[in-house]
Amino acid sequence: MKILTQKMMWLGMVLVLIVLTVFGVAMMGSVLGSKPKELPVALVILDQPADLSSGLLSLATHSPIHPDVKIISNEGMNTQASTVVRQAMGQAMKIINGELLQQLLGQIGQQTEQITVETAKALMTPVNVQEEVVHPPGVNNASGNAPGLFTQIIWIGSMVTGVVLFLASQKAVAAGSRRWTVSALQAIGGLAIVGIASCFTIWMASSWYGMELANAGETWLFLWLAGWAFFLLQSSLLNWIGFRAIPLLVLLMFFSMPLLNMAPEFLSQTTRDWIYSWTPLRFAAGGLREVMYFGGLDAVGSNALILWGVAGGFLVLLLTSGFKADRATDAAPTSVTGD
Repeated sequence: MKILTQKMMWLGMVLVLIVLTVFGVAMMGSVLGSKPKELPVALVILDQPADLSSGLLSLATHSPIHPDVKIISNEGMNTQASTVVRQAMGQAMKIINGELLQQLLGQIGQQTEQITVETAKALMTPVNVQEEVVHPPGVNNASGNAPGLFTQIIWIGSMVTGVVLFLASQKAVAAGSRRWTVSALQAIGGLAIVGIASCFTIWMASSWYGMELANAGETWLFLWLAGWAFFLLQSSLLNWIGFRAIPLLVLLMFFSMPLLNMAPEFLSQTTRDWIYSWTPLRFAAGGLREVMYFGGLDAVGSNALILWGVAGGFLVLLLTSGFKADRATDAAPTSVTGD
């Protein structure tokens, strides 16, 4: 029972609760209970719908003409939001059809008490509802969530690359290499390794799991850009503050992961302002979505420019770390013995 009197046990319990709280907020706080607000929905109607009234009146004749309503949903932008809008519009059209049915039955009832079976069938759905999906995700695209998955994978791959090259650079400096030269080679090596890693990720998704990619080559190029921007961010932090950067990078990943596949309209204002607005992972996911579902690199907008800015800024930080004075970062403790 002496273990219960140890401070380390109770400190460990407190530490566990703190860790669970932090990661609970990161993984669940921004997702659970989310409600859509101000979803972009456009309603297009004819200025003079001449055929609507005549079409509705024709339902009681032997040659009924059903007015048509087309619901167009953009699944490529966000499958979750597209489904919500499509369901809401479908429910609204059911209510409209019910109201029109009651009005038509009232008008027909004033003229006759009997109607044919064909007329009854026509009256059941006064307005035909057609659904059309634009920019649909391909086969085995995780219901349109493939861009978020790619972003998470390349973030982790870039982090592993950054740690390995950071350790290698420390050994090179200890062996007498110039720190600035090592930092430059670190950036070049990261560019090459991340390029290979992003290519392997695209090949793995397509060959192993059957993911349909309309623009595989362009998807690889953008994933390469995102991965290199991630690598430069991670490596510059490692070069400046050492392994203390790892917890920061892990927390950034966990806070960003739930947001990558959610439409911003589903997020709380606090989450949008404090996390979604600046996390680099969402710019990578957004750019990949544009490349994969909206026509390749020609469709890439500001997301690519932001990633180029991130890469350029942290490349400068990585190179300038080569000019700082030598320091014993994360050095293993040494023992001194005397005679």
